[in-house]
Amino acid sequence: MIVSRLVPLAVRSSAAIKTVGINQQRLISTSLPRLSGGAWSYRSFTPPDRKFVIWAEAAGAFMWWWIFWHLFTDYEHITGHYAFPDIDAWTDEELGIPPDNADDPEYIGV
Repeated sequence: MIVSRLVPLAVRSSAAIKTVGINQQRLISTSLPRLSGGAWSYRSFTPPDRKFVIWAEAAGAFMWWWIFWHLFTDYEHITGHYAFPDIDAWTDEELGIPPDNADDPEYIGV
């Protein structure tokens, strides 16, 4: 009695599995664009629209113009705004270094 009830169930479930398998295989192997809104390509390059190429070139040209123009006119951002002082001419007093014969400061433990 148990076998007679399980056999039709097994036949129905195997048929359902085969149907699902066929549908899944069909969905995976399709090469049609589905809800993507664009041309489908696997290993080929889809060329962009001409207007996007023109906008990209214009943006790149503006960016390089901006960089080179500001390097030419505002070069102080790189080289500095003033002449660097001669550090060899500074004295120990200006640098905050105590004289050689000064007593050592006391160690203050924290």
